[in-house]
Amino acid sequence: MTDTTPSLHHHARHGFTLFEVGISLVIVSVGVLSVMMLMPVGIKAQQMARFQLLASAKAIEIMSVNANQWRKWDEQRMEGQTLGLCSINQVAQTPLVEQKACNWRHGNLPVPLDIARRFDSDGDEIQKILSDGGYLFYSSPRPIASTGEDNPLLEDREVPNETQRLVYAFVGHAQQPALANHPCKAWPYYDWYPSPPRGRAVMGTSSPNSRHEDSWVLNGWPQLTSFQAVTTAWKAVSFPLVIPPANPPKANVIAYRDKAKELAVALGMTVDGNGIPDLPIGTAFDAVDAYRVLAAGYIAQSLVWLTNTTYVPTTADLNMAQKAHEVALNWLRRHVTTDAYDWGIDRALNFQNGWDHPLLQYEMFASASPAAMLASLFTVPTNGDVSWRVLSGRPVINAGTSSSYGITSIMAGPPAPGVPIRPNGNKIEIQDSWGNQPPGVVDTFNLTKPFKPADRCRQLVFWAVDWKSYVDAETTPSAPQDASRFPYDSDGKGSYNGGAHKFHNPERFFTFADNTRATLAESTSNKSVYLGLFGADRNGNKRLDVGPVPASVRMRAVSVARFNFYNPRVWSGLRN
Repeated sequence: MTDTTPSLHHHARHGFTLFEVGISLVIVSVGVLSVMMLMPVGIKAQQMARFQLLASAKAIEIMSVNANQWRKWDEQRMEGQTLGLCSINQVAQTPLVEQKACNWRHGNLPVPLDIARRFDSDGDEIQKILSDGGYLFYSSPRPIASTGEDNPLLEDREVPNETQRLVYAFVGHAQQPALANHPCKAWPYYDWYPSPPRGRAVMGTSSPNSRHEDSWVLNGWPQLTSFQAVTTAWKAVSFPLVIPPANPPKANVIAYRDKAKELAVALGMTVDGNGIPDLPIGTAFDAVDAYRVLAAGYIAQSLVWLTNTTYVPTTADLNMAQKAHEVALNWLRRHVTTDAYDWGIDRALNFQNGWDHPLLQYEMFASASPAAMLASLFTVPTNGDVSWRVLSGRPVINAGTSSSYGITSIMAGPPAPGVPIRPNGNKIEIQDSWGNQPPGVVDTFNLTKPFKPADRCRQLVFWAVDWKSYVDAETTPSAPQDASRFPYDSDGKGSYNGGAHKFHNPERFFTFADNTRATLAESTSNKSVYLGLFGADRNGNKRLDVGPVPASVRMRAVSVARFNFYNPRVWSGLRN
């Protein structure tokens, strides 16, 4: 018989115990908290990835300008009558990346030093950069100008906030760069060839003499009388000018041709029965005299002129002109491809090449030793200017005078007391400027010396910091500017291209007009505005903003990215 009575010791289970529920809650809580803790990390990683993307784009932009904008810089070349006259502006002419990048045209502006000194960074790197004389930069709050020297405020768009939080600096010391041109002569000059001995336009301090004549006189070239006869014949052909233009009498052009032939013969050039010179002798590496290049060009130019339909040229005339032109260009090509340091005649606009630009640098050291003492400065006798002397890769010949200060020219306006009329232009100043050309002088020219890649490697470093939240982010004065930013020469006179983007305060178009900071202004006459002493609209919204963070608070600048790059010492360009 079976007992079906339920046992008092076996009860059915219908749920979890409190202990089990507690354990479950702990597990769930840990999972939820883990997910919640990961969310800020993910957001931070996403934000860092965006900063790195923006930093990469900015680095590409800076390096692209660095590689492709030399011509824009080259157009701002200057020349002074004396060596020290524009030396203070030569710094702005160098191919140093930070010099080229730091202006409103290229969208890189310096962070005010009073604010930059409040940033903490890994290894205190930012403060080390500032203590070495470097700057911290931020992106222009408005898109960079699209053409010329346009005001970036004309672009009615603001740069995203993330971009404005990026700051960056160039780490590593730059080496001494090459000069864009000699401070007293903005070489190279250019002209079309073949060309006549025409006079140049009178511009400011320029004389009406042709540069051909200046070179012939100042460099002591042979057969000056024969050259002057060519010049006289040319003037009879080209002057006086009439309106409308008319061709001169054929007899005058023939006389010009004959004088050109006589000059070539007097210079020892072999000419055929038609007066066409022979091709230059030697190999393509053998230099030719600059004055013979001019003589061949005069003959070619006169013969080409005689092919004008007004003179009813024959087939023989056309063939003769073509041959003379080819011979003249052959002489020209030989000259411009064999010596970059012969400044006797202008370089060829119709045959430009790398030999047009000689290698020049300042003589900053007294010897080639790494521990060398600084070289002595050159003092200009007439006005007491001081400057480094100039070194060249090879001795410069036929330097002559500059175009702005040709023979018989004087300084613009009445000459200063003690400054005489200059019958030799500024030839003497150019002669006295060289540091390595007198015999026996130690040559410290080093632009072509071998180097290790590590010697030229620098870094572009980016950090992220919300510095525009400072209460004084827009009222703090602009970062200090060195003398090369001012478009004035050493005599306090306005220099060439004073409105160019390389000059002036980099925050030029964002500076406030006065201490009320109600309006923006750009001025070259108001010193306080020029220097940005009233601060600047650094977020580009055209009004003053006051952040919530006191000036006494230090901010942490978070490292974003580093990019290696090589800072060139010489002028160059990247061709597509």
